[in-house]
Amino acid sequence: WTKNFANKKVRRRSKRHSELYEERIEEDAEFEPSSWSAPIHEKFISVGKQKRGIVAQLEKGNDSRARSFTEQLITWQLQNGAPVYAAKSLCSLAQEAHHVGNTALQLEWIQRATQIAPEDAWAHGQAGDAYFSMFRFNEANSEYEAASLWGMGRRGETGQAKVLAATGHLDDALRLCQLAINKYPNDPEDHCSRAQYSEILRQMWRLEDALLSYDDAIELYPDQSSLRCGRAAVLTDMSRLTEAMEAYDAIIHDFPDELFALAGRAD
Repeated sequence: WTKNFANKKVRRRSKRHSELYEERIEEDAEFEPSSWSAPIHEKFISVGKQKRGIVAQLEKGNDSRARSFTEQLITWQLQNGAPVYAAKSLCSLAQEAHHVGNTALQLEWIQRATQIAPEDAWAHGQAGDAYFSMFRFNEANSEYEAASLWGMGRRGETGQAKVLAATGHLDDALRLCQLAINKYPNDPEDHCSRAQYSEILRQMWRLEDALLSYDDAIELYPDQSSLRCGRAAVLTDMSRLTEAMEAYDAIIHDFPDELFALAGRAD
């Protein structure tokens, strides 16, 4: 009877290995460059599909396959279009790597993006954010400076202000952030600069000024949950706890998936 039991175990193991092999064959087939020789709209859809496949590998923790699939995608994009499109794919995938806590691939892909498209301001801004999150402030500052140089002045200058604040140069950070707000009033991400300015005031423990700054920003951008979360945090610092709880409740009502509001209320 032990022989039959052993045979069943072998058959189950063989079946599982076969299923895994077939799954890998299907995944690899999706990344065959020959399948991408199609009209431009189909290529766009295909690139999106490949990126979703890479994200799936990231979520499984399969770095080697995520890296391999990414290399195939970027090689194809470089052969069939401008480098900026490959850089944008790498930036997007670096963000996905960040979301799953894979800092090694995040940094690898963002560095590759700036190498492929050294004049891409967006890639440099993303690289600055990546380095900043790793407390590599000198490299972050250099990338933010490059973002400014290649056309994203608000993003770059606000990033440099963030680095100054993180390294204790709060007065300089506040001045640079105010400069960015004044220079780029119509920038679509102006609210980010205003949030940074308000946070610097909060770090300086100028809480009344920080609250007023957040109020002004929210009046301009009422749909930005990050501004409302910042304001609630200032109220907490001021020990105006009832108002802070009401503010967090209102944010959670309007933005049910806002994690900062949920965390702030829990604290």
